[in-house]
Amino acid sequence: DSRNIKVLFAHFPPFMSGIGGDCFPVFFSKVFPNATVHITFDKGDDFFSTFEVRDGKIFETKSNLEPRYDIVIGRSNSFNYM
Repeated sequence: DSRNIKVLFAHFPPFMSGIGGDCFPVFFSKVFPNATVHITFDKGDDFFSTFEVRDGKIFETKSNLEPRYDIVIGRSNSFNYM
């Protein structure tokens, strides 16, 4: 698919393999290769990281999140926390 969309996967641990971890964001980035795909993962106030998925790989990034996303996919209680 050639659409250029921005997608945020909220509370997906990139170091955990499986549909609730890295597999779904990586799969999505392959289906939508022109999309900007970001992952956030947090554990309260002690740990928060942002990652970017490019070419089927996950890279940690220190950049801020986009000001707006076309799609936000969350797991667990991420929407309550956000």
